[in-house]
Amino acid sequence: ELLEQTGASRTLKYCGDTTVNIILSAKAALMEQNHIDFHVSADISEPLPMEKTDISAVFGNALDNALEAVKKLPESQRRVSLEARQGKGILAVSVRNQDSEKEERRKQNPGIRQLFPSTTKCDTKNHGLGIPSIQAALKKYDGMLELRQEGEEVCLLICCYIRRPL
Repeated sequence: ELLEQTGASRTLKYCGDTTVNIILSAKAALMEQNHIDFHVSADISEPLPMEKTDISAVFGNALDNALEAVKKLPESQRRVSLEARQGKGILAVSVRNQDSEKEERRKQNPGIRQLFPSTTKCDTKNHGLGIPSIQAALKKYDGMLELRQEGEEVCLLICCYIRRPL
């Protein structure tokens, strides 16, 4: 599906994993189409020892969620950043974006911290699956995710074990 998306025919090299490069290239094209300032730092020197579907679930869903969130903001505030590091048998990923829902959540649930935002799309049956998909992929690698508010940003932190087979 990623290869069929506009802009994915031009794969940029962000790191040493081909699947990550394809996903980041496709998402970069979507960010550009939506006038979103997109920054990537991917310190992944070699192919990840993860299933391609899991890599897609982690990187693709995290970036899709960030893109959907910032599309609601004025163009001058549309920023998404991804930082990924691989080392010592661990993959750590951070995706940050401006919080487009902060005021709405504060009005709806004053004093209550919402663990995971719910989908804002009308078709809740086919949407709102991003975070659960990331969690399902991470479970295979004893991974975890944390979603937190940091000032005016939402930060999704992802960490999992990716030891190479002996």
